[in-house]
Amino acid sequence: MSWQSIDLESFDGVSPAVIDAAAERERARLAAEAAETQRQEAHAEARAAEEAERQRDLVTTLSQLSAEADASRASAHAAVSQLITEAASQLFPALAQTGFTSELAVAIDQIFARNKVAEARLCVSPSDHSRVVTALKTLQSEVEIAVISDPALVDGKAQLAWDAGGAHFDAADMIEAALTTLSRRIEALVGDSDEQR
Repeated sequence: MSWQSIDLESFDGVSPAVIDAAAERERARLAAEAAETQRQEAHAEARAAEEAERQRDLVTTLSQLSAEADASRASAHAAVSQLITEAASQLFPALAQTGFTSELAVAIDQIFARNKVAEARLCVSPSDHSRVVTALKTLQSEVEIAVISDPALVDGKAQLAWDAGGAHFDAADMIEAALTTLSRRIEALVGDSDEQR
């Protein structure tokens, strides 16, 4: 019941000053309640605004971190790819130099296993000559191979000829093919890992 709906006749004998004071206290109490409600609403709105700002900051920070992680991942992939390619570019020629003669012997053995050959002629560089002769002693085939030292050939190249055909061997081409395959595989791996994210 508000003070306005109070029947003033029931306060006979009470001075109007007391009634006014009571009414004033009630108005003050209601005003204080309204002010407290406004203060609480303002405080809730401020907290909600602060929380919304924190969430916006968090989203911005997470977006930045994600972009930085993507850039770091791409940089790491590029660095690893470059490192592997550079290492392989240095390693393959060294392996080819030491392994060329044994790989050549295996390839010749496979050719002779598929073809009927009685005699063949193999031209190699002068510096590869003795290693090739040694490697050919391991052949399973009984084909007679004349190994000829040809100064026109560079190390890692060989030309095999027989009555019905021939073959060319080039370590540099094999290295290039291996490096190309390696580069493609690295690119595929990097692409696969990017797609999995």
